[in-house]
Amino acid sequence: MLLICLTGCASQPVRLFDVHDVDLATILIRWQDAVADANSRTDVQWHHGWIGNAAVADDPRHHFGKCIDWQELAYLAVRDVAGQAGYQMRMIRVNRGSLEHDAVIVFRLPAGASDALLYDRTFQKNVTVLDGWKRGGADAWPLDQWLAGQQPLLKGLEVFDGDHEMTLREAQHMDLRSRGFQLARRSDP
Repeated sequence: MLLICLTGCASQPVRLFDVHDVDLATILIRWQDAVADANSRTDVQWHHGWIGNAAVADDPRHHFGKCIDWQELAYLAVRDVAGQAGYQMRMIRVNRGSLEHDAVIVFRLPAGASDALLYDRTFQKNVTVLDGWKRGGADAWPLDQWLAGQQPLLKGLEVFDGDHEMTLREAQHMDLRSRGFQLARRSDP
């Protein structure tokens, strides 16, 4: 059980060549590009996992990699291309207050459906989680598998608006930009 707790998702991330939706593939390529850019930087260091959290705490202006950093990187990197492709995005959190973990989801809701559908286990396999924290890579999972990997610690899934969350982080100077990190600009969709 301890091994599951320390490793997070036991399943393998989505492989790009397994994605048959061109729009989702475009989103995942943008996510890969952002992670590659972040990991290749020489002015800052990106970390992942629990040990990475300690490095970030020691020097938050030059070290990034808490799960909220990876969440923000994913959100900012794919927000435009996801919107252009007709996908919606939300930030998510599990285990609030104890081994809390944050990520981003991308999805298409059926016409007339609300975010409540995101809590439906049957629909969750149609939702993609972008989460770079575990391995420091551009990992993506179906939401149902990602949630299963959070067991037995899962205390609840929270879904919230990313734009609102980004406004709060910016106001508190807790966002990546306030801490000195800028995403590489990409003009290609």
